[in-house]
Amino acid sequence: MATSIVKSIELDFAEFASTLISDTLTAIITTAIAQEKQIAELEQEAMLTPQEYAKDQLTDNLIREEILRLFPSNAGGKSSVDKGEPYTGSITTLNSKSQNELSSINEEEYPLINKKTGYIVTNNDIVKTSDKFLITDTGYKNIFEAVKIAIANKHLSVLRQMFKRGIPRVYVNNGHIKSKLTLNFEQTTITTATKTVGLPRFTVQPIKATDPAILTLSGDVLSEIEISFKTVIP
Repeated sequence: MATSIVKSIELDFAEFASTLISDTLTAIITTAIAQEKQIAELEQEAMLTPQEYAKDQLTDNLIREEILRLFPSNAGGKSSVDKGEPYTGSITTLNSKSQNELSSINEEEYPLINKKTGYIVTNNDIVKTSDKFLITDTGYKNIFEAVKIAIANKHLSVLRQMFKRGIPRVYVNNGHIKSKLTLNFEQTTITTATKTVGLPRFTVQPIKATDPAILTLSGDVLSEIEISFKTVIP
């Protein structure tokens, strides 16, 4: 990992190096907190019922896309379970059948609503014309809800399986911080009760190597600092 930190002011070399390390540590901690927060939110989602998950996480557009995938139609932008689409199945006796008989009946249906969503079409979902049965608006809405719950169950199954195996976490193992800078040597004085002492002062100023202004910078030395680090997880 490489980080470039640019300041508009001059700093003592020790202060500058400390700033590089401190800012990098802050970035690592912030990332770790955000990661744990995201995992906690996923854990809360995994505890929802399919109905709650569908309400919070699934959009109508996503459900519509799944309907188009499950029940394609030759008509552009339509599905084979839209209102007015033909339906084939033993629907005239559905209300008098047991659950097992219903499943058997719907295996012969088209579109394959029961097989693909688990929903069993009832007389309320269709209307009979002179020669065929058509899916009603109520029928489409019921299929829409069935697809929604099917998607929610699928997502929840994946989430719960992830938590069962253990959620992976990403940590920074090692890396380095790199910054280009100018080095300046200055003479400073410290006055005591008996004498004045001259001391050298070493300052740095970060720069951008791609900045055209680098050509006009004045400094004793144009250099680069690179600090390697390793993250230790207690």
